[in-house]
Amino acid sequence: MINGVLESLDLSPVLATLGQDLGPIVDTVTDGLTGSSSLNTSDELLSYNLANNILYSVNDFSGHIRTNRILAQDGNIMEQPLDNTSSVLKSQIVKSYLDMAFNRRNQSVIWNGKSTHELEYTYAPFPGLSVVSAIYANATGEVVAT
Repeated sequence: MINGVLESLDLSPVLATLGQDLGPIVDTVTDGLTGSSSLNTSDELLSYNLANNILYSVNDFSGHIRTNRILAQDGNIMEQPLDNTSSVLKSQIVKSYLDMAFNRRNQSVIWNGKSTHELEYTYAPFPGLSVVSAIYANATGEVVAT
């Protein structure tokens, strides 16, 4: 069976690209069904999540509130409930980056013109979700960025 698939791909390489655009199509359809996101593609959503250090987001499915878990620039893990307009209702510290698993990656880097250590941690709050984060700390161990 595998030989047959490989022979088909060898004869018609275009078959390998058939599912290539499926992700954006599914995103567009689901956005239309759920009320349309202000972000147009999954790349934009990923970029937004990375820029805002969102570890994960949970909806309560009643349409009233969403909760983001973020990694703040000081190394604290914050929980932020948001209303329907995505405005933060409150912000509460729930953990620290020290509660995450250290990956043993520790390298010296220059961050904003200063010598720092880039430390890699993994956040896995429940099975199926694992987020790798970089923590930048100065020589005294103070977190200067995440």
